[in-house]
Amino acid sequence: MSSSQTVSLSGQSSELECNFFPPLEVGSKSEIGLLSIQTYNSIPNVGAGCDTLHIIHGSQRVTTKIKIPTGCYEIIALEAKIRELLKDIGVRFFSLSTDNSTLKCTLHCNSEIDLNVDGSIAPLLGFDRRILECDRRHESDRVVKIMNVNTIKVECNLALGSFDNGRQSHTIHEFYPVVPPGYKIVEIPKYCVLYKLKTNTIDYVRVSLTDQNGKSIDFRGETVNVRLLIKNGFEV
Repeated sequence: MSSSQTVSLSGQSSELECNFFPPLEVGSKSEIGLLSIQTYNSIPNVGAGCDTLHIIHGSQRVTTKIKIPTGCYEIIALEAKIRELLKDIGVRFFSLSTDNSTLKCTLHCNSEIDLNVDGSIAPLLGFDRRILECDRRHESDRVVKIMNVNTIKVECNLALGSFDNGRQSHTIHEFYPVVPPGYKIVEIPKYCVLYKLKTNTIDYVRVSLTDQNGKSIDFRGETVNVRLLIKNGFEV
């Protein structure tokens, strides 16, 4: 004998949870899977810890810290935003471009740029910690990492049967948004893969959305909706 139930969770963070009272009683062979996720692609690539440029400018070699607003930027948009911020301190020229063959970027400015500081945008652009001389074109040391999220993992505290690099995990689905920043994400797995439930009594459910490194995804306050399927399996 079997039956199915659905559980919907919503919130404005990457951690969604709910309690059940009275608890849900399910069979010993019950399984859980993901039916859908809906939110907006607001995941930033520029934010706390990777959002500043230190500009050394003027005859007195004054150092000014430029803070780039949190957001999801393509290289062209990032160049435009930095130019806008540099105008306020009198820096006349700044360019940022990428090479589609090498996947590296080139930075050129008429002022020195100090990347040897904490919180610098250097890792995103592929630069090591160093000072870039003025009036010279500088190629990045490595490929650009314009997006630091390679995959979104959906984890559920009730699920068993998935493994991450050989270690047991609670992941029930993985995906990457196929829509541009600001557009609606509607992720509906083509096949709802079911995982064994670790308990027969459900009084608490938690769903976590993390990146490939286990770091919580920052949706910047956008509402996240998750729908789960619980397939009850009872001993005959």
